[in-house]
Amino acid sequence: MAEELILERCDLELEANGRDHHTADLCRKSLVVRRGQPFWLTLHFEGRSYDAGVDRLTFSAVTGPDPSKEAGTKARFPLSGAVEEGAWAATVVDQQDNALSLLLSSPANAPIGLYRLSMEASTGYQGSSFVLGNFTLLFNAWCPADAVYLDSEEERREYVLTQQGFIYQGSAKFIKNIPWNFGQFEDGILDICLMLLDVNPKFLKNAGRDCSRRRNPVYVGRVVSRMVNCNDDQGVLLGRWDNNYGDGVSPMFWIGSVDILRRWKTYSCQRVKYGQCWVFAAVACTVLRCLGIPTRVVTNYNSAHDQNSNLLIEYFRNESGEVQGDKSEMIWNFHCWVESWMTRPDLKPGYDGWQALDPTPQEKSEGTYCCGPVPVRAIKEGDLTPKYDAPFVFAEVNADVVDWIQQEDGSMHKSVNHSLVVGLKISTKRVGRDEREDITHTYKYPEGSPEEREAFERANHLNKLADKEETGLAMRIRVTESMSMGNDFDVFAFISNNTDEEHLCRLLLCARTVSYNGILGPECGANNILELPLEPFSGKVLCSWGSYHWPATRGCALSTMRSLPHDTDLARGSRDLAVWATPQGGVCTHSRHHYLGPCMFIHRGGGDAQGRNGLCLESVHSPFPLLLPVKPVMFPLHYCLCLNLGLTGWHRGHSCQAPKRARPCQAGVCGINSATSWCLYHRGPCSGAASA
Repeated sequence: MAEELILERCDLELEANGRDHHTADLCRKSLVVRRGQPFWLTLHFEGRSYDAGVDRLTFSAVTGPDPSKEAGTKARFPLSGAVEEGAWAATVVDQQDNALSLLLSSPANAPIGLYRLSMEASTGYQGSSFVLGNFTLLFNAWCPADAVYLDSEEERREYVLTQQGFIYQGSAKFIKNIPWNFGQFEDGILDICLMLLDVNPKFLKNAGRDCSRRRNPVYVGRVVSRMVNCNDDQGVLLGRWDNNYGDGVSPMFWIGSVDILRRWKTYSCQRVKYGQCWVFAAVACTVLRCLGIPTRVVTNYNSAHDQNSNLLIEYFRNESGEVQGDKSEMIWNFHCWVESWMTRPDLKPGYDGWQALDPTPQEKSEGTYCCGPVPVRAIKEGDLTPKYDAPFVFAEVNADVVDWIQQEDGSMHKSVNHSLVVGLKISTKRVGRDEREDITHTYKYPEGSPEEREAFERANHLNKLADKEETGLAMRIRVTESMSMGNDFDVFAFISNNTDEEHLCRLLLCARTVSYNGILGPECGANNILELPLEPFSGKVLCSWGSYHWPATRGCALSTMRSLPHDTDLARGSRDLAVWATPQGGVCTHSRHHYLGPCMFIHRGGGDAQGRNGLCLESVHSPFPLLLPVKPVMFPLHYCLCLNLGLTGWHRGHSCQAPKRARPCQAGVCGINSATSWCLYHRGPCSGAASA
């Protein structure tokens, strides 16, 4: 009888496997391979070599605390002469003396995770078992049979292997990027990602089922979306948006995911303080890339948070423009989530590809704070039926903004803000280049196109399908370019009357600080003009000087992000400017308030050598376009501003009269003519000759 076959050692060939499986950075101490692709193994026997005629080798690969063949978490397979596609297999590649080189293969749909590999060697009636070692199995974007397969090598390198990138912030008119270290291959990160899966509530409830479902990137993506926030479980990050970060780290100070994940592990899965949307998205991107799912961070500008799935962001205001009640629906300057590439066999054809996942805790999905994955294609087509959370993501890029204004008699007046377009310049880092790629077209058809209308009809977006109501009064808001934190600033109002009637209106300007996620702060200033005449088809420019003050508080809600000194990639804030025009007396027969809507100031920030914040105005969003093309005009505080914007000159093909700067404001000397000019300092029409 042949001597018993004894294993001396097993070489997991870390270097070769790391090179072949694109896991070299992960294979320094342990074996990490990708599913659906063979990996090398060398067995060294003691005493004698392997003899195929008398020796039988059987391998076992198991994952999870309760492995079973039925769940796909346990596999037994013999050494064979050929690889069986779609199954665990082991084949001989080479044999030299007592060394036997093998290729082991895993199915392309095997559950990912940590595996224990063992071998049974039998010779006749003799047999022995040997533990060969542990290895980690990841998703494989290089394997055509894997659900996460990408056919572009450049995209695979960008969305799986790249460890540094950019995240886009700011406003739609002033897009800025911040560098981010995803660090998915840094020491210990893979172990932390696997730990994150092992502490999720579904694993704790039924570990066998959870491990079995890890074959599916849809399931894994949803678990990661849940576990990156800590609202329901032992998740990674605690969100905070009130600028009180003294007992943790401000979201603005994180520059990468690695420190966050290591802190979470070091402190026994205690939540890390604090995160905001880009931090949640970046950490999710790190985890998903580490597990092998192609993923990218996406930024949506003017992003809607719709709580009740009616595709409307509704503000209820009193006559002074103040939002009434608890306001949780809002428009964010920008909002970040991630997209992951995968097939969707659970949905109808056509929905493979990029799937949106949002780990920021906003609304519950199936009882927990997570969102997605939902096909980006479904959002574009207006199909709100696919799993998961399609109505919420559709609203993020397509909702309308509606203001309900309570009148003196208690009635509510509806005003749709058509100029505040939700879902602009959806951005991500371009493949292989350090620049922005606009992917708005993947979420939305061109505005006004037949395809867009069909998508709205499919989504039953009744507000979008309704004809836009024309308004007779329009307005634009501007402020001085030198606007800075801690200083007074000027507000310019460009008002036009596009009706054939004269209106005597009330004008109310109110500026308030607001964070990037739409939460209003304290009032900066207000101005109330009770009687403002507007002739038919004419316009006025008004300036309110030094009436508004930007608080110099370092943690001002307006400054929602900051960076280190010398870094101009600071956060953008906004100011909400509410404007009303109210007919007075007998000039106009209508008694209803004409609500012109909120106008939002968008700012960009910087820092000086001492690290102090400094912000300046970047642009303004107003609800109605001015009927005449007027450029912003800046005047010293002590000057009145007079500008004739009558339409008759334009209709005759002539230019509007240029703005003229008056002498220091004195009654009777600051107007071009009293009919079309108005002085906010005197709160009345200007008169007298214009000054040079």
